[in-house]
Amino acid sequence: WYQRRVREAVVSTQSTGILLQGQMYCLRPLSSIHKSQCPIQKVVRYSMWESAHLEMGSTKPAKDDDNKLQLYNMRFCPFAERTVLVMLAKNLTFENININLKKKPDWFLETTLGKVPVILHKGKVIPESLITCDYLDELYPEPKLHPSDPLQKALDRAVIEKQSQLMTYLYPIFAKIPGRVVTIEEKLERFSKVVDHLKSFEEELNTRATTFLGGDQPCMADYMIWLSLSASRVFQFYWEKWANILYSHHTSRMFTHG
Repeated sequence: WYQRRVREAVVSTQSTGILLQGQMYCLRPLSSIHKSQCPIQKVVRYSMWESAHLEMGSTKPAKDDDNKLQLYNMRFCPFAERTVLVMLAKNLTFENININLKKKPDWFLETTLGKVPVILHKGKVIPESLITCDYLDELYPEPKLHPSDPLQKALDRAVIEKQSQLMTYLYPIFAKIPGRVVTIEEKLERFSKVVDHLKSFEEELNTRATTFLGGDQPCMADYMIWLSLSASRVFQFYWEKWANILYSHHTSRMFTHG
């Protein structure tokens, strides 16, 4: 429910649309948008993740105005989602350029660290999710996503750091790692750590007694940990299947060694 509420809070603020490689799109349903609310002539119900991913041999997209925001993104990258969420929360119009991270364009490798997200603004290249989000929060202070209290900001950073570890534990459970075999025992240990992290997040929300970490509305911490909780949906999806595998494994071991 928490993840859904964060997403709903973002979409409800989004009205001006997103420029996707030359065409404007809007994430909100057509029925919820009045023509007077949107400065574009045509609103298209379209997912921003579905635009083409530029790859090796492609031409670098032109940027006619350095004051406009341009985002290097990738459809399935949870770290890039952080920057997208902040941009949507601040109702910013930006050009989204998806990058094929398996076949990275030469021009992308020459001008970046080879990762997404990347923001291009005023002739500068700004990398990494946390850096880009901090930059946007200072550049566009409404709504302010970081708390003004330095102590609370530090505590929120600690929550972000801890929950970001979820990705480290989740990935080897469900994904194949080239050149490495992840044993059942290791997966079980990681599975347990995922549960502990989700419990600690629930405890944090209960301690704050608020809908979001930021109170009634999401703050920067909510958007930064959304990627981890989004990935944990895989955990929920495979829970029953994985539990059966573990049960079968340990049952066979009892009969073998018992």
